Amino acid sequence: MKMQWNLALSITLLSLIAGCVADGPPKFPDPQSATQAGGTFVNLNNLRNVGPGLTKDQMFDLLGPPHFHEWFVGGHVWNYLFDFRRDGKIVACQYQVRFDKQMKVSDTYWRDPSCAAFLLTAGGTPTPVQP
Repeated sequence: MKMQWNLALSITLLSLIAGCVADGPPKFPDPQSATQAGGTFVNLNNLRNVGPGLTKDQMFDLLGPPHFHEWFVGGHVWNYLFDFRRDGKIVACQYQVRFDKQMKVSDTYWRDPSCAAFLLTAGGTPTPVQP
């Protein structure tokens, strides 16, 4: 019993330490370490609504839980692995959301910046967020 408690405490402390280190350029996890094999097809309208100031609950409602082992209290970074279709092929894109000290979205990043193009409309312009 004591060993299980120590393990749980160690995991919690490590997640808090890792979650607090969100400064500097984004570091993306290995896609093979995602909690489910492969990515998920994201609702583009939901992804377009992600922006600074959203809470973790709002992020959960829009995109679901992070796709890597970051589902801990106090974590400041969530990573996702999304699939998109382009020219009949599936393209995997990694997306990172960072939270500030108030646990609100501060920044978002794509591992491959060209993945941001999936958020553009057919005319090539960003879709405005509806109030």
